[in-house]
Amino acid sequence: MEARPAVALDLREHQVQDLTSPDAVAAFFASLGYDTSARTRQTAANLGIMAEGLVNQVRHAELLADQEGLLQVYLFELTSVTVAATQGLARAFRNRAGNFLLVLTTRDYDHLDFVLLERYVPEGASPTAMVGRREGAVRPRVLSVERLKPSRVHMRVLRRFTHTETDPLSQYEKLLSAYRVPRGSSG
Repeated sequence: MEARPAVALDLREHQVQDLTSPDAVAAFFASLGYDTSARTRQTAANLGIMAEGLVNQVRHAELLADQEGLLQVYLFELTSVTVAATQGLARAFRNRAGNFLLVLTTRDYDHLDFVLLERYVPEGASPTAMVGRREGAVRPRVLSVERLKPSRVHMRVLRRFTHTETDPLSQYEKLLSAYRVPRGSSG
């Protein structure tokens, strides 16, 4: 199934409140216009997650959506969602080709962290200095949503996740801009 631009979705709170399982999260991204036909269960090892502390935290990992290998959405059920786990996952994905949106949660799905990995050139380094380097630089952009009580700002940002762009790279840029919605703005 090829990525298809969707019309902007009028996302409702109940759609976020219904995110209680891997199937529900996959259906959510499908409703946003993402191609979920390549949905595949993953292991920490095949994703390059080697840090023992992080491997032990991963209860479930799954590729939910794949937009031509250029933009992929992964779901991770963890024993607990922590800054260390988020940073560990960002490190595991930094050298992989493509752009990534990770959905991190625990078994109860009470909170969902939508983590967009943003590639950047470290301050003081020239873009040409990064060419040929083994390790890339990524910054996790996190949107933490309380599933049962998403705020107006959370709903506004999630509405901007709708896949409306004609190509995966433009969609990734759109996602990046969604994370720049002012935190104090109303929805």
